[in-house]
Amino acid sequence: MSLWVQRTSTGGGTLVHYSTQTDGQGWCTVPLGFSSAGNIIATAWNPNNQVTGPVLSVNTWTHIATTYSRTHGLTLYVNGVYVGSTGIQNNDAPGTPVILTLGNSLSGGGCNSQSIATGTYYGYLDEFRVYSRKLSATEVSALSKGHACFDGLMNGDETDIDCGGSCLTCAVGKNCTLTKDCDNVPCINDICTIGPSGNSPWNTTGITLLSSSTRFSCTRLFVDSNDTLYGVDKLKRYVWKLSKNAENAEVVAGIYESTGSDSIKLNSPQDVYIDQYGNMYVLDTNNHRVQKFINGTTHGETIAGVTESGGCSLKQLYYPRGFAFDPTDTFMYIADRSCERVIRFLTNSTSGTDGVIVAGTGIADNTNKALNGPYSIRYLSSINNDLLIVNWDGHSVIRWPLGGTSADGC
Repeated sequence: MSLWVQRTSTGGGTLVHYSTQTDGQGWCTVPLGFSSAGNIIATAWNPNNQVTGPVLSVNTWTHIATTYSRTHGLTLYVNGVYVGSTGIQNNDAPGTPVILTLGNSLSGGGCNSQSIATGTYYGYLDEFRVYSRKLSATEVSALSKGHACFDGLMNGDETDIDCGGSCLTCAVGKNCTLTKDCDNVPCINDICTIGPSGNSPWNTTGITLLSSSTRFSCTRLFVDSNDTLYGVDKLKRYVWKLSKNAENAEVVAGIYESTGSDSIKLNSPQDVYIDQYGNMYVLDTNNHRVQKFINGTTHGETIAGVTESGGCSLKQLYYPRGFAFDPTDTFMYIADRSCERVIRFLTNSTSGTDGVIVAGTGIADNTNKALNGPYSIRYLSSINNDLLIVNWDGHSVIRWPLGGTSADGC
C-alpha cells in the first residue's frame, strides 16, 4: 500500500485498520500506524512481526509505503527510502475479504496492533493506494516523488507503475532528466542526445582545476548541487573545497597537517559528502567516526561511531573507508572495513547510537552472503535502491539489494 500523511499532532494513532466487521471488530489487525512515541510502524500478523521506522515530523507531508512477499515478508519505506523488512513471512489469511478503515480503529481497539498505539489519527491523508502485487523499490521511489507515468511516455524519473507497462523511453531530441529515460543515448542538458563519440557524453579535452604546484591533493572528491568541488586529503588530514570558477581552494574541515580527535581536527579522513542543506559529512577513518559539520561551521559533531574507540559493536566503527547516502539524506550507509559489514545510521544520529547492519556477516568471506574488506560504497536509487560495494580484499564489486541477505556479483 502507498499513502501520503501529514501529522498535526504527536503520539500514537491508527493509519490503516483491517476488520471483518464494519465496527472494526471481528477478525481484525492494524497493519500501519504510530507508536506512542510517534514512530511509524508496519505490522504483519501470525507470526507477529513489525518494522519500526522513524518519528515523522509534524505538519510535513511524508510518503509511506509497504510491500509484501512471502520471501522478503513485510517491507517499510519512508519517503521512498527502504527502512527494513521482517524477512520470510507467511500470509495467514490469503483471500479473506476485509473492511479497510483509514485513520481510526473504531471499536477495534483491542485488535492485534503490536507496538502501534491505536486510536484516532490526527492529520491529513492523501493518495492512498492498494496494489495487488509487490511493488519494486524503484516503483515505491517514483510514488514518493509523485513521478508516476500517466501519458504513456516515461519522462524524467517516472515509472510505468500506473500504465500497465506501456510507458516507453525517450527518443533522441526528447526531454529527459536521467540517462535511463533515453533510448540508448545519454541525457545531456536535459535532452536525449547522441554524444560526440557514439553514445559517450564526455568531452575529450580536460580542464585543469588545481595544479600539482598547490598544496591541495585528495583521496576522494565530491561535487555538490552548486558545482562546488570538495576534496578529502587523508595524508594532510583536512577537507578542502573549490567553488565554481574559483582559482583557489580553501580549507573547510580539519587543520592542514595536524592530527587530532577533537571537534576541529581529523585523523586520516577518507570520504566527504554534502547534503541538500549544505551540511558536510566527513568519514574520519582513524578516529573511527563520522563527523557532521552544519553548513558554515568548522566544528564537527560525531553522528556515528565513538571517537578513538574502534570496534564492531553496533554503536562503533572500525576503520571505516567509505559512505553513501539515500536520495532524501535520511540514512547514511558506511563501509565498515575492519568489521566486514555495511552499517546504516540516521543522519541526525549522535555518538554512541546503535546502527543497523544491512550487509555482511562480520566475518570476512568471498561468498555472496558476506563481505571481504568493504572499501567504497554507492547507493543506486535508480536500480531498486541497491548498494554497490567495492569489496577490496575480495577483489570484486558487488550489488547488494537493501533488505536482502546476499549480494549479486558484478
